[in-house]
Amino acid sequence: MVLKTDKELTLEEMGLFSIMVNIPEAKEATAEYLSNFSVKDSYKKVLRLLKVLVDEGYVIRHGNIFSTVLEKANEYIIE
Repeated sequence: MVLKTDKELTLEEMGLFSIMVNIPEAKEATAEYLSNFSVKDSYKKVLRLLKVLVDEGYVIRHGNIFSTVLEKANEYIIE
């Protein structure tokens, strides 16, 4: 398994981005859909994490859909 890390992101942010990159249905998804991956994390928390990923250039927002940035995604693909 290869997983590069970014010291600018928290483990939670890296984890959410890794889910988005490695699960095909999550590459383009709503915060509501992504919040279903954890029973402990609320929709609001996932939305906050997504905002950080957007601000850091890992994710692009189109309305209520969040999409991974291909260049950043290539660094997070688990092999």
